[in-house]
Amino acid sequence: MTLENDPVFKYKIKKQQDLFNYIKNRIDKISNYSLLLGAGASVTSGIKTGEDLVNSWRQDIFNQISDGDTDYSTEIARAKIKETYGRDYDETREYSSLFKLKYDLPAQRRNFVEKEIKNTTLSIGYRYLANLVEANYFNTIFTTNFDQLIEQSLLEANLKINAIVCSHDASVSSIPVVSNRPKIIKLHGDFLFDDIKATLSETARLEKNMEDKFEEFIKNFGLIVIGYSGRDDSIMNILEKFVNKEGYLDSGLYWCIRNDDEVLKNDRLRRLLSKDKVFIVRISGFDEFMAELNDSIPTEEGYDKKPYKIKKDKITYSAEINRAKELFPRHTIIQRDCEDLEKSDIFKALKNLTPLDKKQKEENTYNSIKDPKIREILAEITDCLSVSNENKAIDIISKYEKLTDLWLQEPPLFNQIIRLKIQLLKQQCRYKEIFDALQLISDFNKSISSDEVWPIIQRIETFLKTNQFEQSLQLISTALATYPNSYRLYILSANCKEKLIQDSPTITVESIIDDYKHAILLNPSVKHNSAYLELADFVLSSKSNFGYFGEESFKSILLDPFEQQNIFDVDYVKIFINKILFDIKQNNSSEEQKINTLKEFYKTGITKGGYRYKSALFHNYLKACRKLKDSNNFTECTQTIPDYLKSSAWFIIETAKFVLETEKSLDEAIKILEEGLKINTSNSILELLCEYQLYSGNFQFVEKNLNKFSSEKRFDFETDLLIHTKKFDELYLVSKKKFEESFHSISDYMKYSYHLLICGKYAECLALLEQENSKSDILTINYELARQKSNRALRKEKIELIYKRQNSTLKAAAAMLLNNPEEAKKILKEEIDDDYLTKYVIQNFPIFQDLEL
Repeated sequence: MTLENDPVFKYKIKKQQDLFNYIKNRIDKISNYSLLLGAGASVTSGIKTGEDLVNSWRQDIFNQISDGDTDYSTEIARAKIKETYGRDYDETREYSSLFKLKYDLPAQRRNFVEKEIKNTTLSIGYRYLANLVEANYFNTIFTTNFDQLIEQSLLEANLKINAIVCSHDASVSSIPVVSNRPKIIKLHGDFLFDDIKATLSETARLEKNMEDKFEEFIKNFGLIVIGYSGRDDSIMNILEKFVNKEGYLDSGLYWCIRNDDEVLKNDRLRRLLSKDKVFIVRISGFDEFMAELNDSIPTEEGYDKKPYKIKKDKITYSAEINRAKELFPRHTIIQRDCEDLEKSDIFKALKNLTPLDKKQKEENTYNSIKDPKIREILAEITDCLSVSNENKAIDIISKYEKLTDLWLQEPPLFNQIIRLKIQLLKQQCRYKEIFDALQLISDFNKSISSDEVWPIIQRIETFLKTNQFEQSLQLISTALATYPNSYRLYILSANCKEKLIQDSPTITVESIIDDYKHAILLNPSVKHNSAYLELADFVLSSKSNFGYFGEESFKSILLDPFEQQNIFDVDYVKIFINKILFDIKQNNSSEEQKINTLKEFYKTGITKGGYRYKSALFHNYLKACRKLKDSNNFTECTQTIPDYLKSSAWFIIETAKFVLETEKSLDEAIKILEEGLKINTSNSILELLCEYQLYSGNFQFVEKNLNKFSSEKRFDFETDLLIHTKKFDELYLVSKKKFEESFHSISDYMKYSYHLLICGKYAECLALLEQENSKSDILTINYELARQKSNRALRKEKIELIYKRQNSTLKAAAAMLLNNPEEAKKILKEEIDDDYLTKYVIQNFPIFQDLEL
């Protein structure tokens, strides 16, 4: 029999999402519900269940009182124990009865409990609970458990407000219901004290003050019960007494269960659950419930929803994360959150800084490091990172990094510290300091004859990031002579060549493809090698590139390895869907047939794979629908996407872009991003919102948020603000200063020459680009426009070459310089029809200022 078949209970079952909505529906951030946690909440932390303990105690007691000739069975043991102990044994309350029979004295019971919980590990559910307490979705937690898991979780979450913990009847009366401090009330005591309540007589009723306080809370709040069986009189008496009383439990009593037998085999609980205001919620377990609730609530400013925080006392949480992944292999949210932390740069760096010796790892010390000064430095760095003070961590590393004699004792550790510094600098786009750090570590490794390839790769990546492509290619050529088996160097070589191909006659499409293929040959793993996706992006970027590669090669090199190794890899989703879009755009086959293939791939995929696969599938399918302007399938997909993915930055961004491109409504797109920012504070959402607000004329919003971006992005928004508000004198000064402090990369020349043109500084623009204009088509366009504005003759052969080889905006710019505004207008209208944002992006381009669209 199931609860749905029971005439009483079939109407009492509420969906978990309904309860989530009730919890979130609070006023002024005041919690609506208290929690009551029982033993079931601690099982995944390594504490034995009541059932496990009962079975163990029953067998032990039976073995003591039997003659040894009788085989053990539950029924025989119960009968024998009843015969021996009479009224001291209550079969319906076995836990309390057997605990007293097994351990006579309170001190013995306390020792047993202390031993049982000594080696517990916080389960991930308690990590999520700490987040929910911090956001005040729960302010009071009652528990029948003796462990200290709740307190530990709140302590390690670094809550700004310390929790009130009450384990004594005498102290509970002083706790105010309305206090903002989190409250943990242990109804049966704490293992630290001899007066823990566990036996039949002890759990018959709560002590007076504890009972009064419990009543006070259920009068003012609803109650959610998780992991509690409802088999001791003390708590059940109170719930039964007040469940029908007016003014008590007005927000409801929600009893969470894992299976129907918890209700069907407990008559007393059945009676309670049949009352008004009492409902049943099926959950997978405590950890899953907390993960799903934490994920469903809106992201608030200053509230970190991640279950694990990088902090001093437990730097990496490696063991806990591995345990959570093993315990919940199919739970998408838990798997996602664990993997997200594992992939974070700081996590990886700190993990490498942790001592290798198992015992030292457990104690979290640096005893394996002989020099006390190094131990002190590491402690300082981890202290800063524990409170997310990355700038101070950088300063500390910079302060000590030149103590070469000191670090010669620990070369691998020094490499890891400098790598950590570089990762932190990358987050802030501080490229000059990155180069300095790379030079330092290169000199250090040379001094100890260490063969480290990572500094070279980091240097190349930084050259690429700052658009210094020729320097990158030179360094790659030298590095490959020393490290011919580094697949990463071949990927970087292809990346550089892609950037230089238009301006270098020696670089060919075939050479780029060969570099990517060589990288795949050196490392065929689809999981660890980005060459598959990058090669696919390159060959699908134009019809001519694909012509060099071919359909057969695309299948054998880019699709078959995924089907052989892992068809649920996220890169496979991107490659497969992008290929379909390419075929539709190039008219390589029936559009209807390809769209049907896309739909079938999507519908099959959403029933398979884990969190990351589903997330990538939904994301790329939505993006495909947006590019195809397929409103029906886009809407259908958004209705299918699970709620926990609708708070993802990509979902919010894709929805806003779709509205802008299909409905051509900038205001509606802004509304979507504003609402999205309330539930996800991702900088990618804020960045797009600032861009849209800039085009809508809401300059105050953009100015208010400038400091939330990296220095490069902040500069872009700052100069765009000056352009839109026509503050050209200020723009000139700001841009000139920035260029003088820059690397003078291609990107720096592009931005500065663009600003010079807007400011009408044509002579300066000419002088700036005299030697640099041939390095890119954009610089050539800017140079020729400056010549035109300075009444100098244009180099038509250069412009005609750009017109022939470019598409979209650059082609239109070339058409304008060739005095063909109608052709430019036609190109831009097609571009705007394909991406409506182009209308706003080009509105301040000097080349199009006389063109009416």
